[in-house]
Amino acid sequence: MKFKLITLFVCLFSLVIVKGQSAASSDLSTQIGKVISVCGIIKDVHLENPTSQSGIIVTIEGDTPNNPIPVLVTYKVKKQMDFTFESLKGKKVCFSGKVKKNNDKLVVTVVNTSDITEGK
Repeated sequence: MKFKLITLFVCLFSLVIVKGQSAASSDLSTQIGKVISVCGIIKDVHLENPTSQSGIIVTIEGDTPNNPIPVLVTYKVKKQMDFTFESLKGKKVCFSGKVKKNNDKLVVTVVNTSDITEGK
């Protein structure tokens, strides 16, 4: 029985580590280089830059209305999507990705389509 409990604990702990940590926008600076998960209502969607092979910056509502969380969906992921992020404005979506600096701003960078899920 003790072995089963320890195994269950290790499995649950591993699942948390693999899925990533959640973060509020206020502490992105403490998460640089880490994979995190963020969920929120999509407030804004725009191109990363005006080139044709540009990613998309999706801004989701953060822990407070004045603290949005920017998410960079890479061009590779954008090409694979069968919907536009504009169609998701006002809906809750979750993103997992590594916190990186992009044009001197911290963003959660999404590199796989599986890292985008419907929020609950």
